[in-house]
Amino acid sequence: MHKQLKHITARLGRRSVLLFVLFSSMLLLAVTIAQISRAGIHTANTESIRAYFLAIASGNVLLIGTAMFLITCVFYLLLMENRRQRRIIGKLRMQEEHLRVIISNIGEGLIATDRKGGIIYMNPAAEKLTGWSRGEAKNLPLEKVYQVVNEETGKPFENIVSRIFKHGLTVQPENNTLLHTKNKNTLVISNSGSPLMDRKGNISGAVVLFNNITEQKKRDDELKQSEEKYRMLIEQASDGVLIYSFDGTIYEFNEAAYKQIGYSKEEFATLKLPDLFFNEPVILNQAVADKIFAGQTVLFNRRVKKKDGTAMEVEINARMLPDGRSLAFVRDITERKRTEQAMQMALERYDILSKATSDTIWDWDIIHNRMHYNEGISKMFGHQITETGNIADWWKENIHPDDIKNVTDALEKAFKKERQNLQLEYRFRCDNGTYKYIYDRAFVIFDEQENPVRIIGAMQDITYQKEEELRIARAIADAQEQERRHIGEELHDNVNQILVGSLLTLGMAKDKNTDREKVNSLIDASKNHVLNAIEELRKLSHEIAPATFEKKSLRDIFETLLEGINPNKQFNINFEFDEAVNTINDDIQLNLYRILQGQVKDILNYSGANALEVKLTCSENSVKMRIFDNGRGFDTRKPRRGIGLNNIKNRAESFGGKFILNSAPGMGCEIVVEIPVEAEPGLQLVFK
Repeated sequence: MHKQLKHITARLGRRSVLLFVLFSSMLLLAVTIAQISRAGIHTANTESIRAYFLAIASGNVLLIGTAMFLITCVFYLLLMENRRQRRIIGKLRMQEEHLRVIISNIGEGLIATDRKGGIIYMNPAAEKLTGWSRGEAKNLPLEKVYQVVNEETGKPFENIVSRIFKHGLTVQPENNTLLHTKNKNTLVISNSGSPLMDRKGNISGAVVLFNNITEQKKRDDELKQSEEKYRMLIEQASDGVLIYSFDGTIYEFNEAAYKQIGYSKEEFATLKLPDLFFNEPVILNQAVADKIFAGQTVLFNRRVKKKDGTAMEVEINARMLPDGRSLAFVRDITERKRTEQAMQMALERYDILSKATSDTIWDWDIIHNRMHYNEGISKMFGHQITETGNIADWWKENIHPDDIKNVTDALEKAFKKERQNLQLEYRFRCDNGTYKYIYDRAFVIFDEQENPVRIIGAMQDITYQKEEELRIARAIADAQEQERRHIGEELHDNVNQILVGSLLTLGMAKDKNTDREKVNSLIDASKNHVLNAIEELRKLSHEIAPATFEKKSLRDIFETLLEGINPNKQFNINFEFDEAVNTINDDIQLNLYRILQGQVKDILNYSGANALEVKLTCSENSVKMRIFDNGRGFDTRKPRRGIGLNNIKNRAESFGGKFILNSAPGMGCEIVVEIPVEAEPGLQLVFK
């Protein structure tokens, strides 16, 4: 715009010259015409006039032609000048409009003042930021509208326009400024100012530019706080932190970086990367370096040299920064390495021990839910594995269904720290589908929060011992039966006959004695005693003597036993019997009879019941007997002095059966015995 103004000024000078030439030419033309006119007035006749005009014209034709030419040229030049001036004025107006639009739409506030500091213009951004409209602020002092103070001290600044006028220089941007608006708000602003010059180079006013940086300041403060927190975290980190380049330069480091290798901060600042290694290059493994250059995060181990010359094993986590330098986190793993070496030796000993024993050693990593076995898993059970996951499914598949609850209950108690050493007996499936009896000893390892993290155990095959125990138990039961048979026979054949003889003798004495009344009384009393003795001996004989199934079925014997305990109908007895039970092995029938006999005796002596249920059912693989009474019941968790239930359990286990006991105070008592008809003997004991 300044250039266009200069052009306008120059053209004004040219126009003045042209107007002067035009005026002179017209004056010359007028003078010439006037002379001709005067000459014509003083000449009378026509001939004289024509002669005079020819004389005048011949002398002034050059002047007239020159004047007319100059007038034409001046008019043409003036016309062209006017056209140029209109174009320049149009451009000036367009530039003025552009400038107005730009000033009105810039995001920064703009205030222009005169030489005295009065406001002559404010753009819309300045109105919005200060809260003053242009009309309100017109001619007001700048400090009235533009109230700024120092952000740190809260004290007012020297007027920015005053500083411009005083020094005649531009005021550079200042960011530590607070602006108090008309609406009592406070903004953090960045402001600057410049002098306005007239055409003579004199200061005619000033312009102030300012911008709201409140949000930017807030973000900068948050970033600064974040950087401070980051720096604090880095400084407090237990791992060393380094920023370095592969030429060996160390740019930044934290406290742990120099302390863990024995240097002071000042000493470490003078070191290069090669100073930390034992005569080794910075890049020891090119593949690792290539990954770092490719922007990958790489974890690797390396040995570094401490100040005292000793070695330290470190784990380095390194990656490339955007500026081309590398960031590394360095962790001292010397103790971890020693621990790993010690663990490796322990594992070697463990492996040797596991090979020397016939036990199956197992190691359960609870955190990762992995179970590791030694070679015993294949030698003992035939499973061709050494490690498995999904422990719940593995156990469900291989621990006998009747034993899984005992195992899981024991583990739950161990996890609750009720016990740390476990000793379990259960059956474990072999690869061929058969089961072996296992004696398992395990130890539970807990972490610092007392959570179980690992269990190590040893599985010992006790199948032979268990089978021997069952054979011995059965042999004992057979011996007891033989002994009872012998005692029963003796009582029945000898004692009973002697008492009968005594009865006959007393009867004969009755006939021969003279004191008939007294003797008869004594003899009758003796007779009654002997009869009672005979009855008791008969009952004892039947109780002790083994049951015989040669002439009676098991149903008949059970009915006889139940009728014998209910002579006065004090029990409401419900008896159900599956006739298929009569076809099973005699030893099993005898065992069932003894179990019923023992439980009935306990019911009579202790239960106080008035109802009794006995039910026998037979399936393809087993026979089941249920005995229930509605007596007073008892707490199965408390120990009992009697041996009746223990004898029943022993009888069930001697035939590989199950014994289930259900009872509670006031709820009666139920026992269920299930004995396999053809299966090998085994054991399952469950309390509910």
